[in-house]
Amino acid sequence: MAGGINASIGYNSGLLVAVYRVGAGRFVLNTLQIREHLGRHPAADRLLCNMLRYAARDAQRPPAELPPGFDGQLKAMGYD
Repeated sequence: MAGGINASIGYNSGLLVAVYRVGAGRFVLNTLQIREHLGRHPAADRLLCNMLRYAARDAQRPPAELPPGFDGQLKAMGYD
């Protein structure tokens, strides 16, 4: 959803905000400092509202079954 490239000295690139699908759902990874700027910078407020709206767009649908091996994936990421 948002990426950055630094090509001035060497070359670096990365994602600042990314959405990944897991089974029937998805999760959002965010490295932007939104929380630190809430209430002080209108763009942070708008970004948070937009992210929440995006995350809730399928809230009316019934929950899907977890994909096979999901517990193993959580453990591999460090969530026990």
